[in-house]
Amino acid sequence: MVHAEAYKYVEDAIAREKELKGWRRSKKDALVAASNPTWADLLEVAIARDPSLRSG
Repeated sequence: MVHAEAYKYVEDAIAREKELKGWRRSKKDALVAASNPTWADLLEVAIARDPSLRSG
């Protein structure tokens, strides 16, 4: 995962997901590059901060 957005209401998150699915790849790439320029794996970043997130 290289991009994440937080929403208070699940309906808002679903609407945003549908919006993003309609975007061209280049627009999605620009969104990621703006918020995560190194394209770091956000799950790995989260696990590094809190190892209890690792499954298994």
